Amino acid sequence: MPDQRLYTRTFYLSLIYNFLIGMNFTNSAVMPLYVRKLGGTASTVGLFMGTAAIAAVAFRPLIGTALDRYGSKPVLVVGGLLISLPPLGYWALLNSGEMGYWVYALRVIHGIGFGTHFSAFFSLAASTSPPNRRNESLAMYGISGLAAHLIGPYLGESILGSHGLPGFFLFISVSGLIGMVVLFFIHTRNGHEANGGKSLSLISVMKMLFATPLRLPFTLAILLSICFSSSQYFLAPLATDRGISNFGLYFTGYAAAGITIRLISRTWGDRFGVRRVMIPAFIFYGLGMLTIYFSHSTALLILAGTFSGLAHGVVFPAVNSLGYGAAPPEATGSAIALMTGMFDMGSILTAFLFGAVAEMAGYESVFMLASVCGLLAAVLALVSILRRSEVIQIHSS
Repeated sequence: MPDQRLYTRTFYLSLIYNFLIGMNFTNSAVMPLYVRKLGGTASTVGLFMGTAAIAAVAFRPLIGTALDRYGSKPVLVVGGLLISLPPLGYWALLNSGEMGYWVYALRVIHGIGFGTHFSAFFSLAASTSPPNRRNESLAMYGISGLAAHLIGPYLGESILGSHGLPGFFLFISVSGLIGMVVLFFIHTRNGHEANGGKSLSLISVMKMLFATPLRLPFTLAILLSICFSSSQYFLAPLATDRGISNFGLYFTGYAAAGITIRLISRTWGDRFGVRRVMIPAFIFYGLGMLTIYFSHSTALLILAGTFSGLAHGVVFPAVNSLGYGAAPPEATGSAIALMTGMFDMGSILTAFLFGAVAEMAGYESVFMLASVCGLLAAVLALVSILRRSEVIQIHSS
């Protein structure tokens, strides 16, 4: 049985570890500059960025099996190394002058690292929480990632400006490797001990993709990712076309609001039910995307970032908690791995499908569609509550 305390030594060390690793993944926006340095075009940028997400999705079932069998810490070690080392490879290939096979091979490794890290980190958060505080645990573990979003891009951009791409790659690599040192002081149970000696085969994990109890969490995770990824991929060109300066303040507002609401709302999911708290949160995400659609000033973008941050701070832990609770006890690690895989799937859909929409109808159309996705998620959460109430009434009558 998990320790009934939440704020333990493991919790605080995990926050430090994830914050340091976050210096890497929060600076993804700089990677297109690396592609251009190697002579890549706009389409090459899309292919390079999408390669990481595709690799992360493809390896999720294997990652889930490893989590259930070996526990979160060994998988975190692998994930941390696969995130921290590829930037040194990018640095070594800076003078190659072309987007060769080795560059894409490094990107695949980087993507597997992202998938491994996020799956293992949130599996650690869920598995070490008291059963009645799981949503709170996921919320508070994830606050370190929001803090990294608040500080990481500023540091990365500053180092890029003063030391160029070599200094930038050294910064994000060394930061991750320091995080690896912190990781070795974190004590967790192994997979078999956490799951009562049981774990699923890879084939059984694959079958979970079609499990009825997980359909709603998977769908909500994809819709959430579309809302999140739309601003990551398409806000910069939209702001440039409209002549909006300092569009990066959207992400500052997003991170600040996300951290604030996370601290305030960390117990809401456990107290009121994760499905209930999702409804207003997804509506706020839809409102944030709609505000971007109408934005022609920096102030409106900051307001949009605030709406989106308030939404993400509540709904991200709620969706993960819903997926974790819907999984069988011997496959909770796999459930978290597949859930985070759905977030990557949403980012892939956003990059390719919404990219095509933006090319045909303009960048603003992306945010109208993203707003619809947020509202659709709120409706699905509401319908699921009503259906559950009907089932309870039928069984009690």
